[in-house]
Amino acid sequence: MAEIENPDELYRSLRPDDVGTAGKIKSTAFNDRLKRQPSVDQAKLRASPEESKKNPEDGIAVLVAGEFRAISVAVDAKDGAKHNIDVVPDPIERNEQEGVEENLAHALIVSTPDFINPTRFKLLKHALAELANSRERLIEPTPSSG
Repeated sequence: MAEIENPDELYRSLRPDDVGTAGKIKSTAFNDRLKRQPSVDQAKLRASPEESKKNPEDGIAVLVAGEFRAISVAVDAKDGAKHNIDVVPDPIERNEQEGVEENLAHALIVSTPDFINPTRFKLLKHALAELANSRERLIEPTPSSG
């Protein structure tokens, strides 16, 4: 499993409602209800950004590993300790019984220590959205006409 280097680009699938009326990616685009570890795909392991879309109408935002590794989020407001933000490979193997498709490019944005406080995780999501908004999206999400 290859290490993710600072200059590596990562793709995040965006649903149409992840983009606000002003065209900016919302922080909720980086939600992760279970572990507070947003998922991304390693661009270098994808033949095309299209492969990272979860649904046909989704778009693709680009992040750079080194940029979000530099994000600083305090563990709490009192002691000055910081969360160390990283991205780690988390390949998904195909599981036909559970209907899981293979995704060897899958990776997770993680924190040490883990985000226990939801307010601190919101700060990370906000910072990730700002970074994603600083780059041109590879694919714009398209609202369904239904």
